[in-house]
Amino acid sequence: PSRPKPRKSDSDSYTKPPKPKKKASQPSGHLDALDALAPPSGAGSYRVAPDELLVVGAPSGQSALVEATRQGLEQSDPDALVVDMSDGWSIVSVHGPAPDYVLRRLSAVAPPDSRPAFVQASIAEAPARAIVRDDAGHLLVSATVAHHARARVLAACEDLGIEELD
Repeated sequence: PSRPKPRKSDSDSYTKPPKPKKKASQPSGHLDALDALAPPSGAGSYRVAPDELLVVGAPSGQSALVEATRQGLEQSDPDALVVDMSDGWSIVSVHGPAPDYVLRRLSAVAPPDSRPAFVQASIAEAPARAIVRDDAGHLLVSATVAHHARARVLAACEDLGIEELD
């Protein structure tokens, strides 16, 4: 049986959202501003999307890192948005001489040969980002799946003698 159509009353009015007067466009200097940004000492910056940069540093300096990034973009792109997303991410780190070998066990996407390397892929059966250096690999995952990623790394690399991660 068909459902009866609801009656429209004065209190049920629907307003269509206004149409934009012009299409949104990317400011021409924005991408150049991200390319020119030098991360603060001890931090690294990695391109996540054409208009998005991930800046990673030590947890103890997160406020200073956010402020330094904001100041670094202030002149070249005053409309840039800098957001501290550290509460939403966890990092699982593996130290040793072959972090790319560990990553290859956890993902179909191999890291580039250059170091540091940055990869976005399904890693340890979770959407992740990985920073691979010569002496360590850092797996960035959503905080909600950090326990799973940690367990997958330990299980996949059990024969390598990895017992503890930081």
